[in-house]
Amino acid sequence: MAVRSSIFLPLLFMCSWYVSFAQELSQQRISIILNNVSLEQALEKINAQENVKLAYNPDQIPKDKIVDQSFEQEPLSKVLEKLLGANFNLKFRGSYVIIQPKKKDEKKKHPIKLSGSVKDAETGEVIKDATVYEVSKLDATLTNNSGEFDITVQAKTDYLTFAVSRENYEDTIIQVSSISEMSVSLKPIKKEKRRQSSRFEIETKKLVKFFTPDESRKNARNVSMEEDRFFQLSLVPMVGTNGKLSGQVRNNISVNLLAGYAYGVKGVELGGFYNIDRKEMKGVQLGGFGNAVGRESQGVQLAGFLNTTKGYTNGVQAAGFLNVVTDDVKGVQAAGFVNLSKKVGGVQTAGFVNLATKELNGFQGAGFVNMAKSTKGVQVAGFVNLTKEADGAQIASFLNMTKELKGIQFGVVNIADTVVHGVPVGLLNFVKNGLHQFAFEHNEFMPYHVTFRSGIHEFYTVLSAGIDPSKENLWQYGLGFGTQFNIKKKWYGNVELVAHSIQNPEREQADDQLNLLNRLNLNVGYQIGKHLSINAGPTLNLYLTKVYDPITGRYGDLHQSGFYQSTTDDGLHLSAWVGYAVSVRF
Repeated sequence: MAVRSSIFLPLLFMCSWYVSFAQELSQQRISIILNNVSLEQALEKINAQENVKLAYNPDQIPKDKIVDQSFEQEPLSKVLEKLLGANFNLKFRGSYVIIQPKKKDEKKKHPIKLSGSVKDAETGEVIKDATVYEVSKLDATLTNNSGEFDITVQAKTDYLTFAVSRENYEDTIIQVSSISEMSVSLKPIKKEKRRQSSRFEIETKKLVKFFTPDESRKNARNVSMEEDRFFQLSLVPMVGTNGKLSGQVRNNISVNLLAGYAYGVKGVELGGFYNIDRKEMKGVQLGGFGNAVGRESQGVQLAGFLNTTKGYTNGVQAAGFLNVVTDDVKGVQAAGFVNLSKKVGGVQTAGFVNLATKELNGFQGAGFVNMAKSTKGVQVAGFVNLTKEADGAQIASFLNMTKELKGIQFGVVNIADTVVHGVPVGLLNFVKNGLHQFAFEHNEFMPYHVTFRSGIHEFYTVLSAGIDPSKENLWQYGLGFGTQFNIKKKWYGNVELVAHSIQNPEREQADDQLNLLNRLNLNVGYQIGKHLSINAGPTLNLYLTKVYDPITGRYGDLHQSGFYQSTTDDGLHLSAWVGYAVSVRF
């Protein structure tokens, strides 16, 4: 509906509708038949189209121009350009298409002032914190607690177009030509159609609140439009070339001396301290302290301390301390301390902790701990790797944990519920559905032994300890690995290689004094019950020692006669013999 005048000022056109983006509106396709109608009638028919609202001064539309054209699924911008010709400019501002005649003569700057109040169209109550802004220069103000506003803009045109916006209300567009005062009524949006705020929105975060004034964040919530500009320079939010509506502007080049607040960046953004983009970042973003992006990030995001992205990230995110992505990462996420994300496709590396709450597909490396719901690739940690499904490799200096293993685990302790394929390799391997077996053993070199085997039947580790009270409590501890295979029903075989360190408590032994027995066990077992079996077989022994008794002239603490003995020039004695081992396992 067009309104030509009011008591206080020429009110050229007032209209409102629900939220839509300017770019989407300009490309919205329409079909319309215009048979011998005036241009003004044609505009009225277009304005009646779904989700199309035009703002223009009817007095500026040629009265004698007749239109006889038809359009089939053509973009709205193209339709209007063909109808209006070269004498009008189109501006898509959020919800509106603003039609203005092109400048004929350059005029001197002159002030146009608009003041008044804003009320609820249904209740008559005043509306505070409503945004009143000029759509071209983006000068803006907020209504006070009484719903009043006052804004002055320097103009070189006869008219300026202002918009009045408030969250959960329909917008209003007005045009004024001089100092004017008016009362504006905003119609509430129905509750079921209102935009729902989320606790995850970037404006709710403490750092963003600290760097961004309340007025900027209120304007961002109120105004449903976006503007593209090539360059902006700011000291802090609201103090810069984009003014109080910087949160509605997407920049190609953005320079923030201290901190900046923008709709987004599509190019390069440099910040001396902190960069804040409400929506997307595409390109390169450098912040001395940090960067914050409210939606997706594509490109390179570098910060001295902190990067946060509330959407999908494709590219590189690197920070001296912390990277946070609340969605997926495709590329590289590198932090001096912690990385957090959902699904990772690429590399996640941190000095302390990596966390992928969903799937990791690639590489995850941390100084302390890696955590992911599932992994396809490699996890390397200074201490612990944790995941539910490991498809690839887990490598940790201490602990690897997964429910399902498809690959290899290397660590002091490896824990898995099921090994689909692959093997855990470590000092202690605990597989819920695998092999975990204690045994009492007797052999030729030390009569009393306790052994623990853990892992899977195809590959397991062996921990051994034994004592011989008859030889001054000579004792040993051993570590090795083995494999178990079925021979036939209830019969199985073992092949094990175990290294035993021989310890004599009655003799002072230098740290570098080698005293090592290596045994290759070839055993056959019989399964008596589910958790009980007997096992026996021959062993091949290779004893390496530098222990020497000058009184007896003997080498080592084990005096087994064998089929081979030799001593090197540096005092290393080697002996080999065939022995035996008998055990009860349970």
